[in-house]
Amino acid sequence: MKTINKPLPLLPPSACPRRSPKARWHGRWLFMAAGLFAGAVLPQARADGPAPGGTWEGSFNFVEANRPENTPFKMTFTSVTADSQDAKTYRIMGTITEPRTDFGPQNQTTLTSAFTGQWDGGHITFTKVYDYDGHVVKYSGDDNGNSGIVSGLWHIGDYNGPFTLHTTAQKD
Repeated sequence: MKTINKPLPLLPPSACPRRSPKARWHGRWLFMAAGLFAGAVLPQARADGPAPGGTWEGSFNFVEANRPENTPFKMTFTSVTADSQDAKTYRIMGTITEPRTDFGPQNQTTLTSAFTGQWDGGHITFTKVYDYDGHVVKYSGDDNGNSGIVSGLWHIGDYNGPFTLHTTAQKD
């Protein structure tokens, strides 16, 4: 295994107008600290399948809002750490970017968030925290048959909707 230490990109204070600078940097610090304590190790591919990594693309839909289109997003893994007890389990963290739709600051065209979670033999769970206001979205999905395509549901309280996610050719 090789260790790669990549800092998470930090947003300038003007990029997140609803949160104080102290709150923004504190949130990023927590995610960076989690990566440092986790070891920030990017494992090599194993016999039971490769670890997630690099940049993935996906989309989600907000069914309750009767929104017919999917919202695209890019998910960049900044830390993937193998579980020492289970060869199929990885702790994951990184960043997500998506276009602003019906929510978010009116002066921004792109929303950013940080995520942490777990990849467990083709099942992914992660929590996304938006930079602009700190609200949380939970995701859970499955890669059926190691196809590189994950589908599942996202949740915010009582609201939920479908999402898909697929690997791209960009692996760090």
